[in-house]
Amino acid sequence: MTVSPRVKLRRYDIITRLGLITIFIFASASAGFADHTHEHQRPVTIQMKTQHKTMDIINEEWNAARNFIRADDLKSADTALKTILEKSSYIEKFEGYHNVEKRTEFLSEYHLFLDLVKGLRDKIGLKYRASVDTAIREVQESCTRCHSLFK
Repeated sequence: MTVSPRVKLRRYDIITRLGLITIFIFASASAGFADHTHEHQRPVTIQMKTQHKTMDIINEEWNAARNFIRADDLKSADTALKTILEKSSYIEKFEGYHNVEKRTEFLSEYHLFLDLVKGLRDKIGLKYRASVDTAIREVQESCTRCHSLFK
């Protein structure tokens, strides 16, 4: 049985398109784990890329929470802070590239961060602007301190 040139062309088109779709899927998936611009002392592993992605999500939610608080959209702020707490559960398993030997201090900073975020969630319902602003500043300082020590 002979196959017409038209059918061969269709098969070729289908195979080519499937190949391009596969390449696109793999490229899209790896783009989510793009290397960050800071330098690492060791090779970047899948675990480190996952840590970066988790921190990116936490950072996006943190920026959203602050914007929601400023806009007095406390329900959305609470949702963003809840997401931060959920994603933060992975931080406890993170391996830093700096000061790896200070694991106890890292865990202490992690638990302080959790407490501060929980405290902020409690305070946004009270509508005391000064205490909310203080809580926001404390969470931000916690992030900055931890990153300066372990990132």
